[in-house]
Amino acid sequence: MDLCVAEFAKVLARAAMQECRRDRRLTITGDDLIIGMRSLGFYNYAGPLNRHLSCYRESEGTMPQGRHSARCHHRQCRPPWPPRRWRWRRRRRRRHRLVKPCSRVKSW
Repeated sequence: MDLCVAEFAKVLARAAMQECRRDRRLTITGDDLIIGMRSLGFYNYAGPLNRHLSCYRESEGTMPQGRHSARCHHRQCRPPWPPRRWRWRRRRRRRHRLVKPCSRVKSW
């Protein structure tokens, strides 16, 4: 099953990459994936996915300005920063201390 899903993802990405090459872009967008699904014959899935993507963009406020989605660099469109509780701290290395041998050991 995993191989089947991986092969489907490869075929879909290849179809979306063809659309990107036509527009001379390097980044695959959600619109490219939907166009790739249509080109592969998955019309039943492409329509609902397109509607869902447009509803998601409306709710997020990042509607594309052209045929394909474009990155918006406005401050209100950026995703929020992660919470500050996740701070990476470097741990101190513990130095090994020499311990006195027990009284049974004669040579140190």
